[in-house]
Amino acid sequence: MAVEITLVTDNSLEYALILSLLSRKPVCFTCALDVKSVPTFIKLLAPESTWKVSGDFLKFIPGPLEGGRHKLSVDRIPDALASIILLSPFLREDLQLEMSGITNHSSCSVDLFKITYYTMFRAFNLPRFDLSVKKRGFGPLGEGCVLYKTKVREKSRSNRYVQSRRHPKNQGPCDNIQNRIGLCS
Repeated sequence: MAVEITLVTDNSLEYALILSLLSRKPVCFTCALDVKSVPTFIKLLAPESTWKVSGDFLKFIPGPLEGGRHKLSVDRIPDALASIILLSPFLREDLQLEMSGITNHSSCSVDLFKITYYTMFRAFNLPRFDLSVKKRGFGPLGEGCVLYKTKVREKSRSNRYVQSRRHPKNQGPCDNIQNRIGLCS
């Protein structure tokens, strides 16, 4: 069953599609949208996804997230890069993406994503990625080039965050160090 979403602006379309891709549930948009307004990186990373247009409805049926080698030309690289980094831990194959466009924008730059997401990926034990700026591109022309690479982890494991607490015993209280030395079962 498709979830019905009414969009106020086209800005929320991108994140609604990402939610649909990650939850693997179809989404039906009720405002007048065209298939051309779907971000191009979603067409690259999920090529088996389908769009059905009928009247005022656009129905998006998500396909599996693939990887591969791609070239992508966008207006502002940081806008597309945020969504690509969010989807990259869930890809089936390694991803090598060469993007061209504006690298440094007034709101954010590629370097800001590098600092922020490296820290976040390390904290959650997600697969590392490589983000390198080959050529800087400033607006309005752009002409910058960024290379984004990520490898898919073959076997993922869940993180266990356990609070340390004291357990009373007959001899007296002692700390529960079972979680600290990796003896969790």
